[in-house]
Amino acid sequence: MSDRYLRLFADEPEKRRVFPSPVEPASDECGVGWKLRYAPDALTREDQMYASSILSAYAYLICEMTAKDRQSVVSEIRRQLSA
Repeated sequence: MSDRYLRLFADEPEKRRVFPSPVEPASDECGVGWKLRYAPDALTREDQMYASSILSAYAYLICEMTAKDRQSVVSEIRRQLSA
């Protein structure tokens, strides 16, 4: 799996999810957000799929998850990013 994605709740099968990381891995290239704004021709197919997964994950968090589940996912993402 790409460094652009986080495996959440790996030890809890009923809660297991994969979400795009809100922070891109360090690289010498510009990030997807920058490319979308200033250099759309430089976007790769992988960049496009990553951006699409962020939009889908955001919609899922906001429109389909309960507040309790949303908070659980956000807490787990923050835990993984701080590790």
